Amino acid sequence: MDIRSKAIVMSIFLVNMLLAKPIIQDNLFCDSNNGLLSFKLNPESDSYSITKNQPFESEVRTVDKHPNCFNVRAGRSNNGKNVNWVKDKLQSKDIPWSEANATSSEYSSDNLPRKLNFALIGQLTYKHSGKVAICDNVIIGEGHLYGIAFKNNWWVFNNFTRFSHTLDCHDEEGKQVFLSLYQSGKADHIIFTFVDPR
Repeated sequence: MDIRSKAIVMSIFLVNMLLAKPIIQDNLFCDSNNGLLSFKLNPESDSYSITKNQPFESEVRTVDKHPNCFNVRAGRSNNGKNVNWVKDKLQSKDIPWSEANATSSEYSSDNLPRKLNFALIGQLTYKHSGKVAICDNVIIGEGHLYGIAFKNNWWVFNNFTRFSHTLDCHDEEGKQVFLSLYQSGKADHIIFTFVDPR
């Protein structure tokens, strides 16, 4: 297929996307180390942001066949307003956007996303090898990678800790624990690891 034909096919695809009725989709977020993952939205009314007219299910579900994943059921439409929502959440904790730490599931030329399909804030729970991390006020967002392959990628923003690419968490008894985040190279996976950052 020559360049002109590819451009025509892509134009038709984009027009169809614009005209199509928004649909709710499965958006899996997984741990590459096969730990058990779950996510619960914060109780406040503005615990998520999604592009106007896109559907969103407020219950984030674990995946029976893949316990290392949870599923955010939502529509997909990239928008800068979802990034602004994340900025507002960070700035409410005195973290300017220029100093925000975020980990992307797959390589991105940007250190921080420019647009997101949606974003949410809540409690992430991670279990692996008998250890438990309960991480409050974690912000995650789904972005979109353009180029050779059109696919979505996840962004995880550290929950107001001073350590880069690290979540400040606690175990079931309230003892402080830390989770380090690494890029996995897969669009729907992040690598979680227990660490001592001191």
